[in-house]
Amino acid sequence: MLFHDFLRTFDAWLTQEQTSIAAPFRQIQADPLCRRAERNQILIGVGAWGSREQAVEHPGFCLNNKGLAERFRIAADPSTVTEMVLKPPPELAAHWRAAWGKDAELGRRLGEITLVIEDASPDSVLALLFWLAVMSGVPVESFDQPEVARWLGAVRRWELMGMVAENPHTAWAALLSALSHSHFAPLLSEKGRSYDFAGAWREALQFTTTLLRRDIAPDAVPELWELEAYRRAAALLRNEEQNYLRSLARSTCLQLLVPMAGPEPRKDMLVDAYLTVETWPSGTRKLFARLDRIHSPMRQGFAVMGIYRPDPRIAGAGDDMVLSVNPLTGIDLQDLWLELERLENERWADQRPTENARPIASYPAGTGYTQPWWDDHGRYTLLAAPRRLPDGRLGSRLAWPDVVSALWRVYSPVRRLRVEDALHAGPPVSLEACTRKTCRYDGDDGITKFFLGMRWLPNTAQSGALFDLPSVQRYLAALIARRDQQQAITVEDLPVPDEFSVLPVHGGFAILHDQGTLVFDDWRTERLRLQQLTEEFERVFQILGTGRDVARALDALFAERSSGRKPRPTAAVLGDLATLRGRLTEAGYQFQPGSHWADVRAFRAALENRWCVGDTIKNLHTRVSQLEDAIRTASTLETQRLTYILSTIGLPFVISNALTGFLKPWLVGPQLPPGPREVWAPTLFYLGVALLLIGLIHIALKRWLLSARKRKQKVARSA
Repeated sequence: MLFHDFLRTFDAWLTQEQTSIAAPFRQIQADPLCRRAERNQILIGVGAWGSREQAVEHPGFCLNNKGLAERFRIAADPSTVTEMVLKPPPELAAHWRAAWGKDAELGRRLGEITLVIEDASPDSVLALLFWLAVMSGVPVESFDQPEVARWLGAVRRWELMGMVAENPHTAWAALLSALSHSHFAPLLSEKGRSYDFAGAWREALQFTTTLLRRDIAPDAVPELWELEAYRRAAALLRNEEQNYLRSLARSTCLQLLVPMAGPEPRKDMLVDAYLTVETWPSGTRKLFARLDRIHSPMRQGFAVMGIYRPDPRIAGAGDDMVLSVNPLTGIDLQDLWLELERLENERWADQRPTENARPIASYPAGTGYTQPWWDDHGRYTLLAAPRRLPDGRLGSRLAWPDVVSALWRVYSPVRRLRVEDALHAGPPVSLEACTRKTCRYDGDDGITKFFLGMRWLPNTAQSGALFDLPSVQRYLAALIARRDQQQAITVEDLPVPDEFSVLPVHGGFAILHDQGTLVFDDWRTERLRLQQLTEEFERVFQILGTGRDVARALDALFAERSSGRKPRPTAAVLGDLATLRGRLTEAGYQFQPGSHWADVRAFRAALENRWCVGDTIKNLHTRVSQLEDAIRTASTLETQRLTYILSTIGLPFVISNALTGFLKPWLVGPQLPPGPREVWAPTLFYLGVALLLIGLIHIALKRWLLSARKRKQKVARSA
């Protein structure tokens, strides 16, 4: 049988199966921990081989390249499952043919088969197709063709490096990965549906079979809009790229100093790291991260990637916490692997299971632990969490924050850096050992700011460009703001870039933070003006302290005015406000910039802006003015009230008094002898006229106010 004849037969069977049971096989089981293939079972990418002396016998078919060399005593494990099925050990090939059966009809045999798989990766899918072709009678020699070599190269490139040859959107491996992972929905509820591995394998096999039948190169897939699988794959791949770009804002991006693979002493390389939480599995996230020359700070793509998958369905599967590197960079994570194993031993407290130790390159045969961290055959380019133990317990006692902290602790770019403490004499020290200068104003509940000074050692092996890295700048800012100087800086302590600013100054740079400032002399040809910068820091701090005092005094005055108690005299309050305004003006004059150097004045301006000193002083002046206006307004209203009383009550009495004096002779009468009438008649007249005038004035004012209100309402209605 020729390979294309097999593909035509298999494609027809897939189409028939899709219309009947909507699955390519009678049963598909996802079991990454399965060790033995039973009769009529095909294990792809899973299963154990054991050793030559303690071999794991498989009545069924085990297609797993890992551990093959030890079992069959060949030079090395095949790089991929696809390479294994095309060049198996003769003993294994004979077993496959005997278990498959001679002249077995493909459709009938497939109906009896159960697939036990780990995923639906490009390597697994292509390996199954090639293996079925060989079992169906296609000669192995017919695969020794340039066209097949391109498919083997695409699988090898994807499995070993997570990369494609050129454009991801024209690469079969990337398209297939996006297509398969669309069936791995996240757990939406406690009753969430399980992964649809049957649907993933059906589409993956149909898509790959179609490309093979059309002789399409795996790294140059054209636009096949007439093919439904291609339409879905292309759309899903674009969606995964969008998801990656959106995840950047919610992910942890660090710059690390990672050793390159090779003998000691190893050279270090600065790389970007991308650490994220993945709720919906993505097969191409690592591809887009490694090719990202735009969002990676060093414009070289993210060479280190860490993925945490919180889905409880894959807890203990080994895929819930994974860290990998771009193999093209030549780095490895051996030091991190050692640290993770050390932490596991520490958490297990000498009770870590060792029965049936998983064979990995890092531990000699017969040693190690039941479930260690995966070391990628000793290459340390892919680290995966321990799998679940045989008794059901999780094999790892580390959480994702523990892994991230270990990564930073092992590969922090400044972990070995030593500097001179510019504020305190002494030998070179680590960055964390530099002592902060503490400035406090008005006790512990007042203002506290910190000032650090560091000087680069001229014989330092690392480049000064280290301080241009965002992670290093965030680390320096964390040194300013940390609460406990005895604790090491962790990833959680690194402030986001918006919380600080970096200012170049003469001879170095300054980190400006809300909690203080760090100045660094990076040993350029000019020296840092440390004394002048320190003086400006103290001047700005004194202004800030004066502002705090004025603010407290104003708060006390406002509380006094609103307390309801008898207020102090207006003149006394206005005097206090004048004093506060004078303190603000005096502080601005007394602590004005004292240096003529442009970089020092720029430092002063940037520090005032970071601490909002200018806005604070301006707001305090505004508050003083507002309180003065309020007090003066209240005084004016009091005067107007007295004037109103005098005008509405005092004026009628004055008029009445004048009339009474003018009419007194008439009121008393000359013909009457002196007596009581001479007193009470003018008095009654005086009071009556005064009360009449008061009433008339009140009536007139009331009518005038009512008329004015009606005119306003009329204007409002007409408008």
